[in-house]
Amino acid sequence: MIALLVAAVAAYGLAAAAALATNAVKNRQSTEREQVIPGVTVWQQMLRTGRPEERNSVVLNVELRDGRILTGLAYSWTAHDEENRELALQQTPAGGPILMRAGIADEPQPVMDSSSL
Repeated sequence: MIALLVAAVAAYGLAAAAALATNAVKNRQSTEREQVIPGVTVWQQMLRTGRPEERNSVVLNVELRDGRILTGLAYSWTAHDEENRELALQQTPAGGPILMRAGIADEPQPVMDSSSL
């Protein structure tokens, strides 16, 4: 029984080492954008660790529960499944504002500060 347990642990350890070695070799052959980082989603990799010029290229339209729609550059977010998720938008590097529409058919208006939300 002990020998079977030791063999199973050794097999899993060998498989884990092979996976890490394969990932290391693959990452060495890949560009930074193609690398697999365990425990990091593509969004996290792009928005948190990507180059600034890549982080400033994701434009989001966010519809709030009351029907208002905000448009801006993605800055940060929480990736929870619960209702209390958070998403932060930012202005463009050139100073372009975050936009808000009262509804889908309305014209977008610049949001000057959080008090206008």
